[in-house]
Amino acid sequence: FGQFQDVLEVVPQEDLLGIGFRNSTEAFAVGKKGVIKRISSNGEALNIASGVSHDLYDIYFFDELNGIIAGATGSSGSHSLRTNDGGLTWSTLDDVSGTIIAKINATTAIIAQNAGGYSFMKTTDKGASWTEFSTDFPQFFSFPSFHFVNENLGFIIGSTFESESKSYVTQIYKSIDKG
Repeated sequence: FGQFQDVLEVVPQEDLLGIGFRNSTEAFAVGKKGVIKRISSNGEALNIASGVSHDLYDIYFFDELNGIIAGATGSSGSHSLRTNDGGLTWSTLDDVSGTIIAKINATTAIIAQNAGGYSFMKTTDKGASWTEFSTDFPQFFSFPSFHFVNENLGFIIGSTFESESKSYVTQIYKSIDKG
């Protein structure tokens, strides 16, 4: 098995929820209360201003400059973020919120909301613009993860609650058309 080395101890403790890599030597971690940390390969961490105080769940970089963060919806609107300068600054994406990001290709990704219902927003231009789309999932569908194998083939694993049996049923859905 591979070995892991402790490279960053966060003091005071912060709840980090997601990590994404800008390149092979730099990662960004995101978390509760709008936390963004830029982490170098030697473990040095720098706090980056997010401009929001709501939870940030997932992060993805399309390339060295362009990245997105899936953030929660709060009382003052949606709080997903976008950068086009390598993560030095982040701007709020209007009406885009979510908890999970799935990469489809070098310019396309989906942010999915999986709390209090679900919604899907898709970008085809590295996060510059977004389009909401609907699916035919069951009403009480909950999904912890989704992933695209290639540009067309993607999978979502989730569950629905069946009132008759009073239990959750796990389901796997497949997309063959980029979501």
